[in-house]
Amino acid sequence: MRIAVIGAGIAGLSAARELASLGADAVVFEAEKRVGGRALTYNRDGFTADMGIQTYTPRGMRLEDAIRLAGDEAVPIPGDIFLHVEGRAVPGSPQRNQEMRFTFQSGNHRLAEILAQGVDIRLGVPIEKIRKTKGAFRVGEEEVDAVILTPPMPETQRLLSTAGDKRNLAGAAYRPCISIALAYRAVLKPRPYYALLAEDRMEPVLWVGIENLKCAGRAPDGWTLLVAQTGPSYSRSHMATADDDLVRTVSRTVRRIFAGELDKPEWSHVVRWERSQPERVVLFDNANQQGGRLIVAGDGTLAGRAEN
Repeated sequence: MRIAVIGAGIAGLSAARELASLGADAVVFEAEKRVGGRALTYNRDGFTADMGIQTYTPRGMRLEDAIRLAGDEAVPIPGDIFLHVEGRAVPGSPQRNQEMRFTFQSGNHRLAEILAQGVDIRLGVPIEKIRKTKGAFRVGEEEVDAVILTPPMPETQRLLSTAGDKRNLAGAAYRPCISIALAYRAVLKPRPYYALLAEDRMEPVLWVGIENLKCAGRAPDGWTLLVAQTGPSYSRSHMATADDDLVRTVSRTVRRIFAGELDKPEWSHVVRWERSQPERVVLFDNANQQGGRLIVAGDGTLAGRAEN
């Protein structure tokens, strides 16, 4: 049986590997020229910044299999996640801070690269339509028996419609997010946390991760590398805001949090995610018919499982 998987994020790659273990012949199509989806790493002059998924948190789910597959490359993250409250850092949830979190020295995209090993992947091949043929489907230039779709739900629904499938997936919704890497020529004092989460979820800056505390070797000696992520409300209204204006807003918050330790960033890098994580999902059993051969999967059917 030959099966097409659309999307080479964590979900699509995991599906392809599972199919192979069951003896199926899987081919993965990915519009981008890389694997990983939201597992996106930015590298520059000895700096490594995770611009999408910040950590991997297995919590006893199938993600544990992927972490085991990565072996020693999966690095346990030391330190906790604290809350930032009116410029102060206060301890976060003890229960959440007991959970094991992992990252990769070369960046969180590395897990996707490991999952991609041995998988037939067509990179840089956007799929515009799925054609129904007699007893099968045509995806790109491939004739397949079934299709697994892992893109965000709006794109999945569009692709289904090209095959004459009128399933309604409009119940799914996604949070936007803007990720900003900030590099400072300064060294932070030792602290018990590697990241700060805003207690007030309406704050413009929801998350600030200290990359070189999350994982050694993420910044050259004498430097600090942060990744700040803006909250859904701010992101939604500032998706078209110029990079320089975004950096000014975020760096003001950073100066307030790290008073006297960090001033102005030497450089910055901005990535916009219009669909960062699911806000509402369409459950897998509701999105799919039993025995169907056009299968809707991905985090839009069960929320994000990599880092939630």
